[in-house]
Amino acid sequence: MIDLLRSGIAAALCTLGVAAQAQSFHAGIAGGATKSNSGCLGATTCDKTDTGGRAWVGLTNKDGLGLEIVAQDFGAVRVTTVAGAITTEGKATLRGIGIGPIFEYREGNWSFHARAGIGHYETKLRASNGIASSSAGDHTNEFYWSAGFGYLVSPRITAIVAIDSSKANNRAASYNYEAVMYSLGVQFGF
Repeated sequence: MIDLLRSGIAAALCTLGVAAQAQSFHAGIAGGATKSNSGCLGATTCDKTDTGGRAWVGLTNKDGLGLEIVAQDFGAVRVTTVAGAITTEGKATLRGIGIGPIFEYREGNWSFHARAGIGHYETKLRASNGIASSSAGDHTNEFYWSAGFGYLVSPRITAIVAIDSSKANNRAASYNYEAVMYSLGVQFGF
């Protein structure tokens, strides 16, 4: 909790510095396909693909440097294990909220975006077999990154294509969750 408080104070100070020279405010939303690089825990079947999304708000200055707050959902890994007559279904999810710097380079209507930061992620593992169920959740602070391209479709709207990545460790279940999201979205400038 103390580490989270320190991170929050540092982020607030960075936000004040960026806000003092901010030229624009922006917000966006994106969604797309996710793929996990996580293990399947010896499951009979394992689906590491899902859909996910992210939403963000931020400030940028005239040089394209800024600060953003982002909420990310990297979808789920679904597993099925069959042992005799008992079938167990499981699901692992990765969601979080983070803060970090953004760099945006514009050339005409095209732009390149690079984002990175520290996120507070929640991982959950759930399993049930019709007789019993169990759940293990954990919270960790992890690094995230994103890169993408945009095209200015109007003076205040940019279409975005991006790749995002993060990971988290569920210590309760000794499970590492790594995921990548390929997304399409839109960013609004104010």
